[in-house]
Amino acid sequence: MRLLTETVGSRSWNAFRALRTPSDHWRGSAARAMIGLSLTVVVVSASCGDGGGGSSVGSIPTSVPANKRLSDLTPAERGQYCADLTAWAMSGPLLTAGCNVDAWIAAYLQSMVDTAASDADLRATCSGSYAQCVANGVTTTCDTSMPSTCTATVSEYDACVVESINALAAVPSCSSVTRGALAPTINSIGSQAVSPMCMEIAARCPAMM
Repeated sequence: MRLLTETVGSRSWNAFRALRTPSDHWRGSAARAMIGLSLTVVVVSASCGDGGGGSSVGSIPTSVPANKRLSDLTPAERGQYCADLTAWAMSGPLLTAGCNVDAWIAAYLQSMVDTAASDADLRATCSGSYAQCVANGVTTTCDTSMPSTCTATVSEYDACVVESINALAAVPSCSSVTRGALAPTINSIGSQAVSPMCMEIAARCPAMM
């Protein structure tokens, strides 16, 4: 599904994906559950600095009518909605939650290649990766065009995004990283169920899959 396609397209995430089967890739997470609009968010990460975790998500601020179908938006409304989504993505919990997940993946990858790394070493990797990821910010491209058969509204899409990012925001901060906690946490990210609203939008807008 593609609304915010691959939310975290970082170096750590791309390396991690190579270790997993296609069916495991972000199953149910924000990268898969954000459908439609093709607002592509790429978070570029490295490994240095200090870090923390994601935060809970409220509603996405936009002046576009909440009850209007995405497919019925005027060109001006599509442009405004795209601008609102992009501004939100660049400054809010999408960035912090995505970077926190990416930081955990960076620590997980280090634990696999450096079996002597201590918990403190792994936390330092996580914190550094998080800090650099947030400092780099996000880059976005946005296409709000929709097929006329799509009946999802602006508010329903917003709910899908919020539900999905809140699931990622549940990942603890880098201070919780230990070698024993890494695999279970990473597995929990990959096994998250698609949110109810995102499932509904997918059913009503199959062309957005």
